[in-house]
Amino acid sequence: MAMTNSDWISLAAFFIAILSAIYSRNATNEAKRSNKLTLHFKMVEIYEEVLNFSDCFRGIFTVPSAQRLENFRLNAVRSSELYFSEEIVKSLKDIYSHCSEQETWLSIAEGRNPTKIEGVDLPSDLEIRSEYKYVLNMIYPTLDLMKKEINKKMA
Repeated sequence: MAMTNSDWISLAAFFIAILSAIYSRNATNEAKRSNKLTLHFKMVEIYEEVLNFSDCFRGIFTVPSAQRLENFRLNAVRSSELYFSEEIVKSLKDIYSHCSEQETWLSIAEGRNPTKIEGVDLPSDLEIRSEYKYVLNMIYPTLDLMKKEINKKMA
């Protein structure tokens, strides 16, 4: 039985379909890999923001400025909701709330905030700064959790 032209065309179409399926599968795998790398990049970016924020507490009296605190909220706390677990998001929100409260007290103690609180014994500048530093006990465990979650998603 001899093959006709239409048989040859059908056979060629069959091989082209197989090659197309292989190419499509490879393209899908590369797209998944690219998405995974993009997710990893964003998670690492948030992790680095939290790590850099912890650097604001290096000296005895150093604490982040109000502007730096706002950058932390925008770049880490808000973004984390898209990429990290609820546990990490809650922890970052707690860190921000703690720092925000201490920043308010610090601005009052330093006289930057014109609000006067009568009848309230205001904490000293040193007491506020030492309480502000407590945030490091919150940041380091959060950074560890973030590392684990990043590594788990890349596996």
